[in-house]
Amino acid sequence: MKFKSRVVEKAVVISISGDIISLYDSKELIETVEKALQENNRNIVFDLDKVNYINSAGINVLITVLTSVRNRGGELVLSSISDKVKSLLIITKLNSIFNVKDSVEESLLFVDELEMLSDQSENK
Repeated sequence: MKFKSRVVEKAVVISISGDIISLYDSKELIETVEKALQENNRNIVFDLDKVNYINSAGINVLITVLTSVRNRGGELVLSSISDKVKSLLIITKLNSIFNVKDSVEESLLFVDELEMLSDQSENK
């Protein structure tokens, strides 16, 4: 598994390629997310366009990241997932826990909406 991260507007977009099949192989990914959260980037978008396979250890990685992000008041959005990964989320009923969008652009719009709602509730 390889990945690249970049800050886009109010989110850190992490483009992942390869399979997510090991917590050990994903250690650097998790550390990158933690660093982004420490730098006050509370929203993370995982661009999974080039991920073909995720096993149970990979699901554990996604849940670990989701928990960290939500504990900081942010959101993890999964974008551009393959049909195989989408099926896995449906079978495990995790599709109701994760926010899944068709593209990175759609994910960023979703994050913008969340931030606007958050700003409005803070200003009340």
